[in-house]
Amino acid sequence: MKLRISEIRIGNRVRKDPGNLSELKDSMRRLGLLQPILVDTNNVLVAGFRRLEAAKALGWESIDTRLIDIQDKRDRLIVEADENITRRDFTAEEMQKAD
Repeated sequence: MKLRISEIRIGNRVRKDPGNLSELKDSMRRLGLLQPILVDTNNVLVAGFRRLEAAKALGWESIDTRLIDIQDKRDRLIVEADENITRRDFTAEEMQKAD
């Protein structure tokens, strides 16, 4: 579903600094949003802080969103952390194939 960015609330988060968004913004400008952000039933961001900040910087009014029913603070932290640490970078050989 799409949600207006102005309706998304940022609660207490582990990551507060999105860092350099230039590559992400470039990707989103060229390809669109490849992975939706996650919000709870109250439109509070659960995961996708950098994607949301990049969308704001690009001037988007709405963003693809996946709604998840999560109320427990511990579970919310697990989802936020898991989304950020379970990814694996390409190896040098894989990057060559991608060129």
